[in-house]
Amino acid sequence: MKGLIWLICIFLYSIGIAQTVTEKNIVYGKATNWHGQLSELKLDIVYPPKSTKLPLIVYLHGGGFMESSSKDPSYPFCDRLAKSGFVVANVEYRTGFEQSFQNYQTEISKAVYRAQQDEMAAIRFLVHSADNYNIDTSLIFIAGESAGGVASLFSAYVSQEDWDQAAMKLHSALGSVNDSGNEYSDRFTIKGVISLWGGISDTSLISLYDMQKIPALLFHSIDDAEIPFEKSSHKETKQQLLLGSMDIAHRFRNNSSCYQLYFVKKAGHSYGFSSDYISLAVKNFVQAVHEGKCKNLEIENKERNISISFVDSDEALFPNEDDKVIKLTNGDLQRFAGKYDANGAVITITVEGDHLKAQDPESASFDLYPVSENIFLEKSHNYRVEFVKDPNDKVTGQIVRLTKFKSYNFKKIE
Repeated sequence: MKGLIWLICIFLYSIGIAQTVTEKNIVYGKATNWHGQLSELKLDIVYPPKSTKLPLIVYLHGGGFMESSSKDPSYPFCDRLAKSGFVVANVEYRTGFEQSFQNYQTEISKAVYRAQQDEMAAIRFLVHSADNYNIDTSLIFIAGESAGGVASLFSAYVSQEDWDQAAMKLHSALGSVNDSGNEYSDRFTIKGVISLWGGISDTSLISLYDMQKIPALLFHSIDDAEIPFEKSSHKETKQQLLLGSMDIAHRFRNNSSCYQLYFVKKAGHSYGFSSDYISLAVKNFVQAVHEGKCKNLEIENKERNISISFVDSDEALFPNEDDKVIKLTNGDLQRFAGKYDANGAVITITVEGDHLKAQDPESASFDLYPVSENIFLEKSHNYRVEFVKDPNDKVTGQIVRLTKFKSYNFKKIE
């Protein structure tokens, strides 16, 4: 009996460690949006319930700087990061811009500028409030996916002087990048930048001084159709105003500065890496920077453990056109057939000719067509299912309804 009680205590303790504290909709400033209206700027903070000071990660969501984008879909990933031992701020920033063909470059520049202003304002607020959230102000890292990655790269490497040389009118029209949004004046140093499939307009904006002071951790799919992995080799991507992660890596490598690049083949924009994969890489990167042991890395994610628990919201609402259905053999399909436990509900998956049929937790059935060896898509209702095999050949995975940002983790039970 004592042994059972002891095991229960250990189990409950382990759950406690995995839990996080979340504080939502904290106002960190006010600023004028692109409509000319003054609006509150808010962020969520997620952190482990510990009293020790922890590194801070300031995270910006994706969404193409579109007005409809939101920080909310990024919460599961921010929570996962926090469980790795960080204070994570999931930051709302001003989005939206006039989408005219003639003025696109000027208008998107304004959107990036405003996002950089808001990220700086959020950091000032967090440094000022560091004691409230157990933040180690000597270890501040900025991060973001897609548009958020673009904004974070600009925040790390593009100064007011750089902006003034390229677009002087933005300074007079929108104010300084460093003192907009609130009146906090707390000083801080950025220790590193983490870009998930982001890019920058010109790698020459990254000075040698900045490269040596702010190392970069980069994640990108070689086959990204939105932001180029490497501009010279991927001229078919949509955002040709940007240079991607490989271009940034070249800049660091050629100047003997520390960067770490994780890349994947045959994955689209915002796909190719699981939350666990990225969290581990972030944890190792932060520790290496803190200890002064940052080393250059270029690592291919060959396992293609793809996650969509956090996605660029534009991509979520409008599935990637590159998700082409492929043919798998009956044997390849049969390995996924069976019953799965999904948060207490049972999903039954069967083989139907060239695809899978899934009975989901809400008692509806869906036809799942393969777009890779372990990724299946149901486009009419915008479901995506990924299967992962652990070292013991146990099948687990995740089913996500992208338009509602609802996800179910599952594991095979028979």
